[in-house]
Amino acid sequence: QAPEDSSAACSQVPLVVIFSATWCGPCKVMMQRMQNIAQQLGPGGVKVVKIDTDESEGGAELASELSIYKLPTMMFCGPNHGKAAVQVQGLVKEAVLLDLVQQRSQFMGNDLARCMKW
Repeated sequence: QAPEDSSAACSQVPLVVIFSATWCGPCKVMMQRMQNIAQQLGPGGVKVVKIDTDESEGGAELASELSIYKLPTMMFCGPNHGKAAVQVQGLVKEAVLLDLVQQRSQFMGNDLARCMKW
């Protein structure tokens, strides 16, 4: 479970949740692209959370609950009752991801507990 104070500590930062698996090559590419974006934007630019559907406790169940059946899937989470603002599947160019983070950050939140229904 997410710590109770995690949403308060990061509430102004967009949240991107990447559903992946260790055997998934495209997942590794997408994680690296999001890490590049996070580094480019600096502190407070974007928070990236990885959920391994095979190894994270409850990862497979959470992916199933959110109807995620393809990897990698990225959820750009918003504050509206656990619904994703944007969901992206497969390989996406880094420039497109950066645009999603920058253009959608005005309505994205990072309340992980609410976004992921924990």
